[in-house]
Amino acid sequence: MSRNPKGLAIVEAIILLAQDTNITTISEGIETIAQLEQLQNLNGEFGQGYLFSKPLDSNAAYTLLAQNVTPRSLNCIFVPSCQCPRGG
Repeated sequence: MSRNPKGLAIVEAIILLAQDTNITTISEGIETIAQLEQLQNLNGEFGQGYLFSKPLDSNAAYTLLAQNVTPRSLNCIFVPSCQCPRGG
């Protein structure tokens, strides 16, 4: 996405379509700050990928869920070069 203008256009179209139809989006495969910033600029809702965590086995996932971790909007993830509000 970050290196492919056509890929970015497709992601933007999907996010806009989802927003217009009140469908929640979850972006997959976020690996870089640049990709996160692009999704934040497109108002992407949620995301996952190596930037946040490596894949977890079932025991580690259970432990994480037992800590009452709640999903945060991509726009609540602070990135120093981003103009989005900080918080969660």
